[in-house]
Amino acid sequence: MKASLAKHPLVKFKEFRIFFAARMLSSVGDKFFTITLAWWIISQGQANSKLHLGILMALNVLPAVLLGSAMGTFADRFSRKKCMQLANFIRFSLIAVLSLLFFTNTLSLPLLYIMVFFISTFVPLFESSAQSSLKDFSDEESVSQVVALNSTSVYLSNILGAMMGGIIIAVIGIGWALGFNAICYFFSFILISFIRHAYKHQAIKEKFSEQLKQGFRFLGKNKPILYMLLIFATLNLFAAPLTLIIPMIVKFELKENAHWLAFLDGSFALGAGITAIILSFRKSYNRIYLTIFLALFTMGLSMVLVGYTPVKCILIAEFLVIGATLAITNAIVISLFQHHVPDDIKGRFFSLQVSIATAVIPLAYLLNGLMAQSLAVQTMLLINGGLTVIAALPILFIPRISNKI
Repeated sequence: MKASLAKHPLVKFKEFRIFFAARMLSSVGDKFFTITLAWWIISQGQANSKLHLGILMALNVLPAVLLGSAMGTFADRFSRKKCMQLANFIRFSLIAVLSLLFFTNTLSLPLLYIMVFFISTFVPLFESSAQSSLKDFSDEESVSQVVALNSTSVYLSNILGAMMGGIIIAVIGIGWALGFNAICYFFSFILISFIRHAYKHQAIKEKFSEQLKQGFRFLGKNKPILYMLLIFATLNLFAAPLTLIIPMIVKFELKENAHWLAFLDGSFALGAGITAIILSFRKSYNRIYLTIFLALFTMGLSMVLVGYTPVKCILIAEFLVIGATLAITNAIVISLFQHHVPDDIKGRFFSLQVSIATAVIPLAYLLNGLMAQSLAVQTMLLINGGLTVIAALPILFIPRISNKI
């Protein structure tokens, strides 16, 4: 046991420990941002609040689709460390302004939409820089563990963000929740500045347009990777609306306050976090395509069951399972990409991965927002869960990148 711990990336790599803490803080900020604004919209009491929630969530991911490839090119072209710092400092500044607008009661819905779009514009810059930096913090045999730990930081942050967000919203209000959100980004910015010597990536000064094209050429020449990305884009169309549906379950089905929003969101993140921690001790994966399919099949089935579960403790267990299956899928797929994508193109690749995988999410949010106007939450979960199972089937038949990591 001591030998395993001594070789664990959090013990072995000092710079990765700093990155892990900065990543957690940034992800807490992401979760606070989503949960706070979702609860504010859904609590307005308007007849079309569900539709507004769908629009808000769509705007939250739209910049990743529109600007992801360009942001990834910046991550390869310049210092990835500075790109992460820039993204966090701008988000800190904009959310501090948003918090002030809440406190002064001067925030309108159109202004909120504009602010959300601009804040979310810097998510793909941070994400592509962070994902493409992972190999810099480890050695070759520890890459899969570092990938799992990176996911762990996000999932644990989601637990903290959901729990603390629900409590702060319920006790002292949305303005203070957004203020805390801004502070998370600021301290993440400070922590990243302490990372000194880990970066092996050399910034590229090649023509920007040519660098951008290279990312697309790489996918065109690597069909198994492209097929995997396209399948996950399709799956996101049905799985991503959970973010939209959870507040609806709490508000309209359970008829509970923001504390239960924290419980359900936190359960989802807890299942993912525990699973990712377990995977962080694992250095290899076998039969990865079958494992991914089984994980997604279980996720879709659990989504269907959520809609027909009246018992709260069972509902929490189902969200734990959904989170666990998501963690398994992400850990395997990102590890696969880390091993098979060249380092000098990683920023562009991971930004394209985010762009392709999230391209359908705005549409998913808008469609589910519209469906929520006339369909019961149970019906929405039945549709999305069933289609998740069906969309996972092609994973068994597409060309393999590798069936072992």
